[in-house]
Amino acid sequence: MTPKEIRLAAGMSLERAAVAAGVTSPTIRLFEAAPDAAPRARAKLETFYKRLAAKLAKSTGDTPPAEGPRAA
Repeated sequence: MTPKEIRLAAGMSLERAAVAAGVTSPTIRLFEAAPDAAPRARAKLETFYKRLAAKLAKSTGDTPPAEGPRAA
C-alpha cells in the first residue's frame, strides 16, 4: 500500500496525520506524492507510516508488508 492508501484506510485526514506525525499538512501531501521530494521529513514520515500500517494490520488481522525489496 502507498502512504496515502495507508492513511485513508486508517480513516485519517491530511491534517490529522500531519499533527500525529509532527509535520505540516503540505509536507504530508508532498511525501504522499513523491517521498523523495521531502528529504528533511522523510525519516519521520516513513516511521509514522510504518507504525500506522502496523496498527492497521493489527486491527484487521493482516500481517504488515515485509520491509525491503521483494524476493523474486
